[in-house]
Amino acid sequence: DTLSSASSHLTFASALGIGTKTRLLKKKPQGPLVWNTEENSVKLLLKHTQNVTAAGDSSKHSCLVFLLYSTDCPFSKDFYHDFEQLSQEYLSVAFVAMEKSLSSLNFLMQFGFQAVPQVLIYSPVGKEKLRGSEKQASLHDYLKKLAINPNVSCSIDAFDEVFPKIERKARPTEWKDGSQELTKITWVAVAILSILYALPKLYTISTANKDHNE
Repeated sequence: DTLSSASSHLTFASALGIGTKTRLLKKKPQGPLVWNTEENSVKLLLKHTQNVTAAGDSSKHSCLVFLLYSTDCPFSKDFYHDFEQLSQEYLSVAFVAMEKSLSSLNFLMQFGFQAVPQVLIYSPVGKEKLRGSEKQASLHDYLKKLAINPNVSCSIDAFDEVFPKIERKARPTEWKDGSQELTKITWVAVAILSILYALPKLYTISTANKDHNE
């Protein structure tokens, strides 16, 4: 079976019985299954995940991985591509992503996001915020451990009620390498330093002309 849309993702997952005691299913679909969305939808998904997990329905564990990224960040680009590959492997996990420009300051402060990329994982095991410089490797390890945890049965069916309410955005296609922004900052810094360097000389010339005129 292959997937061509988000709706077929859910149908495919249900047909394979992911809602039962299966582990994190690994079977390559046709394309990535990342849900790109905006802040309100992310909050709705996270709240839903917490509620379903707290309910304790062993047949429908909600497992979600959230990625905050920026198209201006080269590290985000690498992480996002890896994120898409994981979404094709772990079909019973919801993979959700948001571009940083779509988030508010309150949202960033609430989760302690100070840089990108950032990753949050919600599962019956708990809420985990990946830290350190090796977040990609940490995410791989976390999902592998989740897959063999006998007390966890992730099910994409747990999101059946909430996915239709989510505003899905197109996947990012244009990434900046950050050099343009760095160039702008450099030129601004050079301009400011030039002005500061020139001010004393201009003041000296102005004072000398004033004294001469007097």
